[in-house]
Formats: sequence, structure tokens, C-alpha cells
Amino acid sequence: MNSNKISVLIIDDNKSFAGMLKKSLEYTNIYEVIDIIDDGIAALKAAFEYRPKVIIADLLIPNLNGKEISSMIEHVPDYKPIYIIYSSINEDEVIKDIVRGGVSHYFVQPFDLDIFVCRLNSLLNINVDSKFSLEYKENSQKDTYVSEATKLLRRLGIPPHISGYHYLREAIILAAEDFNRVNTMMNSIYKPIAYKNDSTIARVERSMRHAIEVACDRSRVHVLEDFFGSTLDRNKDKPSNREFIALLADRVILNLITIRNKDN
Repeated sequence: MNSNKISVLIIDDNKSFAGMLKKSLEYTNIYEVIDIIDDGIAALKAAFEYRPKVIIADLLIPNLNGKEISSMIEHVPDYKPIYIIYSSINEDEVIKDIVRGGVSHYFVQPFDLDIFVCRLNSLLNINVDSKFSLEYKENSQKDTYVSEATKLLRRLGIPPHISGYHYLREAIILAAEDFNRVNTMMNSIYKPIAYKNDSTIARVERSMRHAIEVACDRSRVHVLEDFFGSTLDRNKDKPSNREFIALLADRVILNLITIRNKDN
């Protein structure tokens, strides 16, 4: 383990989601995910052996669930990790029971991974001036892109739990950083996103397409018109991946220019 980073153990049998969570945490250069474990008993053994500073667990894990693991760790002398549980359960009485003793925070799925990381930073009293955050500060421009892209995707109604949401956000950020990338979608956008997420170009393209279709189906007409206006091909029902990414990247760039002008 890297002693300069905060160690994290992820307990989840959904490898796809756990992988996205790992990437979001390690992007900050603050956290190091030491393992992703899909079994409660194995996770408990790993927690005892490595004593990570942070444990993040799905509630519904085979053999021992997330709450049972936290209850056992609570009785370990001289070890009080930040322990976060998440699940799709959103019932007050159940949540109250989950957060009793040993659990630092509970998240209801689906949730935005950026908000999750910000909440974890808060639980650990980490800010941009932290000794852990030097590289994170250097990424402040990219963080602004992330924030603006996230706002746009949320407004369009794309749910954050689908992979296409995260792929589109990465694509918008890439295009905002260098708009010429939209002219070479395959090599400049699909390929790096697929590589980063251990996926394939075809899967990334399909996931983005699905997310765009969800946006068009969920969003109200005036929202779509506000975003796309007359810039789209009227002979098509929905924007192409390229059109969608280019238009939202352009919106991100314009929003940032407006923010900077206000600051000046």
C-alpha cells in the first residue's frame, strides 16, 4: 500500500459498479483501493488483515452483509474505520437500523459518484489544501469540466447508475479539453474511454447511445429544445453520439467562459 494515500476496501459483488467507484476514488490521487471483494467473510478477513482507513460496502453481500461486517469490526480494539454502506433500500426505519453503531454514512442507490467522493472527503475532513491533494489541486480545471458536464447530464434526466452516463461525461470532458476530438470519435473518444474502463469500443458506443435515448425519452420537449435548438438534423428523432457530445461540450465551454467573466 502507498502510505501517502488513504487506503480503501470496497465490498461489492457488482464488479462493474465497484470498478467505476474505484476509478472515481483513485482519480483524486487521495485514495488507494487495496481490493474489491465480493464475499462478506473474505471481506471481513481482509479488513482485519489490512485495516484500511475506509471501508465501502454494498448492503446485500453474500455470506455476511454490509451491516453484519460493520457490527463485527465495531468491536475490534483500536480500529475505527470510516465505514460507508449503500443499497437501493430507501425506507426510514431500515436506514435508521443500518446506521446504528459503526456506520459513518449510508447512500441510497443510484447516487452520483462525484457527490459520493465529496461526501467521503468531508467525513475525513479533507479539503483542497490537504497534504493528500496536491495533484488533485492541479486537476482543478478538469474538476470544473466534471462539475459542468454532470449538471448538464442530470438536467437531461440520464440516471447516474447506467454506464452510458459515465462514458458520456468522460466524452464531454475530453471534447471540452480539445474540441477537435469530436472529429475523430473512434480514436480520440471511444478508444481511450474503453481502455480506461476495461471495456470495448463497441460497448462504450452502445452504452452512450442508450443513455442518449434515455435522455430523449425522459426529458421534456422544452428542455431538449433549450439544449439542442435548431442545431440537430430534423430528419432524425434523436441526436447522434457525435452531435450530443459536441453540443454538450460546447455548452460546458460556454458556461466556463461565463463563470470566468463573472469572476473578473
